[in-house]
Amino acid sequence: MSDTSYDLLCSDLEESADFIALSFNMADPMCFTCYDVITDQYYLRAGDHVWHEHCLRCCVCQVTLGGHSTCFVKDGNIFCHRDFVHVYQTKCRSCLRPIESGDWVRSAGEYVYHLACFSCNMCQRQLSTGEDFAIYDGQVLCRVHVLNPDDENVNCRPKSKRFRTAFNEDQIVVLQKYFDLDTNPTGSDLGRIAEEAGLPRRVAQVWFQNARAKLKRSMK
Repeated sequence: MSDTSYDLLCSDLEESADFIALSFNMADPMCFTCYDVITDQYYLRAGDHVWHEHCLRCCVCQVTLGGHSTCFVKDGNIFCHRDFVHVYQTKCRSCLRPIESGDWVRSAGEYVYHLACFSCNMCQRQLSTGEDFAIYDGQVLCRVHVLNPDDENVNCRPKSKRFRTAFNEDQIVVLQKYFDLDTNPTGSDLGRIAEEAGLPRRVAQVWFQNARAKLKRSMK
């Protein structure tokens, strides 16, 4: 396993885009969305499909795409670039945030992680390139916590493994929003943040502690 720029992983996403062209109507083709014959002077073409100018819309935000240079057609649905990325872009297994073009990542089996997020779930230590690890129930474990669960110097045992709480995407968005404003909120602010995210105050407090540790490691 090695560190990889996500630009390499984004190539399939970008290559799936269809360029939108305004074409002069000479054959009265059928619109891909409404299935009516296009009798207008011009129509829009993208890939193998054509549309009335008012029919080419993103299925998520409903914005018309005539002024856009590209669109995405998948399983019969039409997407603008922003919503296609939101729906289909790979997310980090650890923080659940989208992995952007240019991000350095690590892949482990079917999962992809931000470089700073790839750490042991037991000891929170960021794992280095080439270091042994294992995936257990979707959680990353360093070599020590895989091979020596009963070692008295290791802070875990098989019967008392403490894995991270599984946050959903909405909770991550709320927590990250406030973390961007203040990495160390007061107790009263932390309670308000936890309530908004629908989490116990202690869980929110641990998330902020872990986020500060990751930020500190990434700065080093």
